[in-house]
Amino acid sequence: MVLAASIASTALGFIWYSQILFGKKWMELMGVTAGGPKPEGMAKTYGFSFLTTCVTAGVLALILGMFPPSFPLYAKLVTLLFIGFVGSFGASEYLFAFPKKSWGLYLINQGYNLASLILMAAVFVLFS
Repeated sequence: MVLAASIASTALGFIWYSQILFGKKWMELMGVTAGGPKPEGMAKTYGFSFLTTCVTAGVLALILGMFPPSFPLYAKLVTLLFIGFVGSFGASEYLFAFPKKSWGLYLINQGYNLASLILMAAVFVLFS
């Protein structure tokens, strides 16, 4: 269940940050150009990112496991967790990084985080 949620979240990230959705705007806001030099160690970066996603999914499974499986309930809970922790901490980070980082970048990144948590909740309901 945790592995499935982590894979789903990672797949969503590939789509979210692709040219299909927000990749072009994200690259613009980050000051990255297509076809530019690739940072070395991307395999390690993606691997570590997947590991942190597994940690998130594991902790989320523990929290949501305290409640009966219901997508509407889980979606509300993860949205509250997002607002109370992820989104608010992220907003504080952006306040200190502004104007280096734009609020558009915040919305793209935090939008992915919220969508990812909701997707994980859906996977947990499917596997319950």
